Amino acid sequence: MTRYGRAAAVVLLIGATALVYRPLLGGDFEFLSWDDEANVLDDPRVHGLSSENVQGAWRGQTLGVFEPFGVLLKAATVEVSGLNVRAFHALTLALHALNACLVFALARRLVAAYATGHHVALRPDAAGFVAGLLFALHPLRVEVVAWVSGQSYALAGTFFLVSLISYLAYVERRHGGRPGARMLFALSFSTYVAAGLSKSAAVFLPALLLVLDGCPLRRQFGAALFREKTPYALAALLLAIHALQATAGAQMNNRFDLDAVARVTYAVQAPFFYLAQASWPTDLLPVYPIDRPDVTPFGPRELVPTLAFASLCGLGWWARRRAPWLSASILAMLIGLLPVCGLVAHGGWVRGADRYTYLPLLPPTIVLGAVVTSRWLVPRPSVGDVRTRIVALVLAIVLVALGVSTARQVLLWRSTEALWTATIERSPANLVALNNLGFHYLRSDRPAQAIGPLRTAL
Repeated sequence: MTRYGRAAAVVLLIGATALVYRPLLGGDFEFLSWDDEANVLDDPRVHGLSSENVQGAWRGQTLGVFEPFGVLLKAATVEVSGLNVRAFHALTLALHALNACLVFALARRLVAAYATGHHVALRPDAAGFVAGLLFALHPLRVEVVAWVSGQSYALAGTFFLVSLISYLAYVERRHGGRPGARMLFALSFSTYVAAGLSKSAAVFLPALLLVLDGCPLRRQFGAALFREKTPYALAALLLAIHALQATAGAQMNNRFDLDAVARVTYAVQAPFFYLAQASWPTDLLPVYPIDRPDVTPFGPRELVPTLAFASLCGLGWWARRRAPWLSASILAMLIGLLPVCGLVAHGGWVRGADRYTYLPLLPPTIVLGAVVTSRWLVPRPSVGDVRTRIVALVLAIVLVALGVSTARQVLLWRSTEALWTATIERSPANLVALNNLGFHYLRSDRPAQAIGPLRTAL
């Protein structure tokens, strides 16, 4: 793909993202009665960029979350446009479109590095473009883009992706003896810190860098390689301490606490749960609450996900020499899920949330892009080739289906009532949705309508 071809790919990525999220820029969306009050409307730290607010962004936490860069971005938005929900959505949409382009660039580099290091014929540009489209159009991304309180995930994603791309460029320049390697390392490290200060879910990047050192970069593991990661490790330790302190200091609204066995059980189920959601993204919910605290890995309902997790780990071990790309992608995904898999509460115990997949599902997304465009699947790409036509048709159908599903999912986030009504239709016993809808009716001076959902929640 030429330079002009890559530029065209970037334009298409931005255009496709803007098209499916276009309703966000309309006038009928509102701040939601689900964390938007605490994060924006009632948080004085985001009401402008005064020196007091800037200092306050580093001192406090909201709902058990320490994200000073996320607070500062909201404050800058309010400084420029006031409490305008459309401005928040436009900025988050721009970040998401930028992230899709960064996924394109990251996937290109990773696939090219693997093709060179393992002498495999791949198509880095095509793989990156497909990965970028899958990332941009998947319905699991809607929560981050359409929910004002999810903006920090998009911001963290931008810094996270820049950090990864800079690291790959650093390794390339260092091995080639070219100038600028130190500057790229500094850029990678600083953007990693920025990602962690935007959202603590990005803290896993140092472990991910070690995975990339093994595959696709094929670097020699040793003391020097681990010393190289020391700044990242120290930053990760500090970020994790701040995140845990914020979580411990929050007022958790839980029906119950979870013991260690239950936490591990839900953590083991997380990869199966999220991969299933990504493979068949229907009936997505803003939150998937935990309804049973007394679970074990080998309980009747937990046995299949536990076996699926064991099979996934076994597949990764088996593939470590036969298909290192598969082993590395599995390991990278599992590492990415660690901060959000349920071992630690995020504002309360929940089984999962769509926003938690924004970064951890990048590895399978990139692998899928590489496989779909590989020479094994499409050996001779041409308009007249039957296999090329079939693969292109199937891919187009999948992408259109994802885009349509995303556009429909976006509309559910236009108001508090629309969101929780749709959630209850999809999950009638969802206590979070029932309580939030009931209290929304009470705050809206509609007590008669609040009786139904609140009574069901009891």
